[in-house]
Amino acid sequence: MPLPVTVGGKVAAADINAIANLPVASFASLPATGNWLGRQIAATDTGISWRWDGAAWRAWGSSWITYTPTVVGFTIGTGGAAASVFRYRYAQGVVRVKFRRTLGTTGFAVASNPTFSLPVSSVAVPHQLAAHAGFGSAFDVSAVNVAGLLCVASDSLATDFRIYTIGATYAAGAINATLPWTWAAGDAVAGEFVYEPA
Repeated sequence: MPLPVTVGGKVAAADINAIANLPVASFASLPATGNWLGRQIAATDTGISWRWDGAAWRAWGSSWITYTPTVVGFTIGTGGAAASVFRYRYAQGVVRVKFRRTLGTTGFAVASNPTFSLPVSSVAVPHQLAAHAGFGSAFDVSAVNVAGLLCVASDSLATDFRIYTIGATYAAGAINATLPWTWAAGDAVAGEFVYEPA
């Protein structure tokens, strides 16, 4: 951390801001120079706290932020309990995502191997290495069944994730219209996972 410059025994205002790590208006307002490893400053427009890693600012912490993903192959339809909630937050430099998607009474459809976009791109990793990014559950309300889910990065695209059922032997299989059961109104998926942002 740079030492403050004193003028007549008083610390200059610019140095007080540097020492106090006062919030800035936006990411674009973060200082490009005079930073030190580990320095943290919040951006008031997003509520995201940024941390200097020695070369660049990295998102470090935030409250929960709601986002609307691009969803392919898991249409919730309308009516009944139809709902879709996706939230994320930064926690010590990683992204933590929570989601819940409930099928409505009409117009719902579950295709094979649905995908959901991530709130921010992830570091691209081979699909097999991302298999333990997180877990979730599928809920069959009509038969009161619950199935475990794996939440994994979608191959090396770094932009979306998939959910798979966990079988009796812990082998993962892509969900589809009849797996882990034939989907019906009120059925839902929910999960939580963590990944490293790009």
